[in-house]
Amino acid sequence: MRRLRENGRSDLTLVLGGKPLPDMRDYLATLPAGSEAWLRLLGPISEAQKRFWLQRCTLFAMPSRTDSFGIVYLEAWLHQKPVVAANAWGVNSVITHEQDGLLVPFGDVPRLADALAVLLDNPAKASQLGKQGEQTAMRHTWEKKFPRILQIYESAAHQNQKTSSRDKACLVHHKAQQKTHGMRILHIVHQYMPEKVGGTELYTQAITQIQAAAGHEVTLF
Repeated sequence: MRRLRENGRSDLTLVLGGKPLPDMRDYLATLPAGSEAWLRLLGPISEAQKRFWLQRCTLFAMPSRTDSFGIVYLEAWLHQKPVVAANAWGVNSVITHEQDGLLVPFGDVPRLADALAVLLDNPAKASQLGKQGEQTAMRHTWEKKFPRILQIYESAAHQNQKTSSRDKACLVHHKAQQKTHGMRILHIVHQYMPEKVGGTELYTQAITQIQAAAGHEVTLF
């Protein structure tokens, strides 16, 4: 933001949602007086507030280093907003550079500022990326994803089954039980501490609910 403002973009406002972590709080404490003119800290926000700000913003940027997927990019795309992210971890399997968003090397502040400036200075390009992003987001609906997820679970459950004459009877019995009772599935997922729930947790909770509704015995740990 400082780089953009130094280049004449004094009309920008950076809106940050979520509870700041200690390192972020320490950094914010070092900002010079007057920073409140371009920085708005929302703190923890509800789903309704998140949708409100995604609707109002010009673009969404989250150049995180450790996101394995980044559901919030999909949420921004549903509002046809262009996104900027770091080319790291699993994010580059979600965002296609120059097609539905812009990717920059993590930690490269000049490249990040340039990417933001490109979208701010080219509304047509920003709109195109946002609309294409909406199409990308629609490929990740539960209607499209859950059948594939269930197929993977079922394949994993059966791939090590032996087919000797002795085991064939056990396998037939197991499949008969599965039709009646479903699979026994254990999900083990990390949790942000101390109380924050991130996209991975929400994603796993949703899978758990759908699998349980389909008749499977599901445990979330």
